[in-house]
Amino acid sequence: MKVSTRVRYAVRALAELAEGWSERKPMKLSEVARHQGVSKKYLEQLFLPLRAAGIVVSVRGPNGGYRLARSPKEISFFELFKILEGQGWLMDCLRSSDACPRARSCRARKVWMEINRSFHSALKKMTLNDVIGGNGGRG
Repeated sequence: MKVSTRVRYAVRALAELAEGWSERKPMKLSEVARHQGVSKKYLEQLFLPLRAAGIVVSVRGPNGGYRLARSPKEISFFELFKILEGQGWLMDCLRSSDACPRARSCRARKVWMEINRSFHSALKKMTLNDVIGGNGGRG
């Protein structure tokens, strides 16, 4: 399995916001884009679903930008993965046995299901706070 560019770039950008969590100051996307070497336009596309899901909030005005809506400790990789990828299944047949004509008789399906469960479990345990060193703010 390969983690998408969407998830990788979003995590990097959100980690930058997480570092400033204790200050609660919004950060301009152009600044985040410059620091991360990503286009502002691309970050804008990534932040739309993150804002809709309540991960970030936008602040208007001359000192506006984006900031996390919740503590970095409360934002799991599982949540980010589902928001940005739109699904949490390693294979379609794990979501629904109707997705594959062999799903009901597949000998490997139980193993794939366990791998998927382990994957979800690991994603649920890891948060943005882990990315920034577990301190929940700068310093």
